[in-house]
Amino acid sequence: MAGASAWSQKKGRLRSALLTALAFGLVGPAIGTLLYASWAFVQSESSTPIGTSILAGVWLLPFCYLLGLVPAAASGLVTGFLGRDLRPAPFIALATAVGAAGMGSLGFFDGPEHKLTEGVVNLAILGGLAGGLSGAFCRALASRSRIGR
Repeated sequence: MAGASAWSQKKGRLRSALLTALAFGLVGPAIGTLLYASWAFVQSESSTPIGTSILAGVWLLPFCYLLGLVPAAASGLVTGFLGRDLRPAPFIALATAVGAAGMGSLGFFDGPEHKLTEGVVNLAILGGLAGGLSGAFCRALASRSRIGR
């Protein structure tokens, strides 16, 4: 009997982690794109209308899913396994840390010299914000479903 209970618990933990990964994969790249487009708009010195910038952000969505789906889902999987029993604030903090570490580490694949450059820091900040907001999204859904629980 105890073996069946342990298996059921492991199965529930795996299911929860996979649902969290799915939610992060669906939401994370879109959040990252919106954050990136907003950041680029704020830093631009041109007189581009805001509507054009929003359109550029929407145009980037397919590319962001192409590049960001796997890292976002992997971050969700790690967060789902490690943070299943955490309260909302620590869960969101964990999601932020995992997102920042995941995206920041991608910046180190640009050559043989592993330097902390502005691009690596930007990726880490973007990944951390997207991870934290994805974690908040998962916790908001957790009251209605099994995602993030």
